[in-house]
Amino acid sequence: AFDTTKNDWTWQIPGKSTDRTAPSVTAVWHGRLYGRVGDRVVMLDLATGRDLLPAPSLAPSEVNVYFGLVRDVDGKLKAFPTIG
Repeated sequence: AFDTTKNDWTWQIPGKSTDRTAPSVTAVWHGRLYGRVGDRVVMLDLATGRDLLPAPSLAPSEVNVYFGLVRDVDGKLKAFPTIG
């Protein structure tokens, strides 16, 4: 993650002391990064790079205050209400 106010990197995956794999990013919203690592869906805190729990079961491609958009295995676009 890049902090534009400090003009510097705050964290990265893989980091120097980790064996993590960088996720494929699907969306970013309100300090959260949504993505996939293989078949696993992840949600990371943008300030720290740490996994947020519970992990979501879906990785949205678009997120706003009202809903997240997810494309299902058949390619159909579905909307799910956001919470929190």
